[in-house]
Amino acid sequence: MHLKNNFNYNMIKGRVAEAIIKELFHVNGYRVYNYGMENTLPQVVDNVKFLKDEIASSVRQMPDYLVQHVETGELAYVEVKYRALGRFDYSNVKNHPYPNTYFIIVSKENIQCISYIELRQGITLPDDENHNLENCDFFKLEKVKVNEYTEYSKVFFKGVV
Repeated sequence: MHLKNNFNYNMIKGRVAEAIIKELFHVNGYRVYNYGMENTLPQVVDNVKFLKDEIASSVRQMPDYLVQHVETGELAYVEVKYRALGRFDYSNVKNHPYPNTYFIIVSKENIQCISYIELRQGITLPDDENHNLENCDFFKLEKVKVNEYTEYSKVFFKGVV
């Protein structure tokens, strides 16, 4: 069986990445609300999978999480993606209906964060350390915790195709 293009295998990799990031936000003082289509509209998942209209597209692209910092109350959309090599650019999210989304890219070596606005400006991942999650000014996560969870992701994704 060829795993690289296997839908179920790729879905599992994505869910592991989502779980790591969800827990990382929890330990950093955030409330994390499941927001994606699979969580808020599970009954429509199969019905919109192949539809091409704008509403169906918006539903399919709902960010994974809505996160809220407990102390400040600040909200943000977070979309988590696993990319073995950390490659991510605007072509991955063109016409994204949630322009204030932050994309957290989990790779075998790193966790990076980039906003939709930055992607639209042509910034790509991976890049230098500016986009490492521990350096993200918006979330201000504890560097020690981010590094700890980065190590967890390295362990989980070591040897994954």
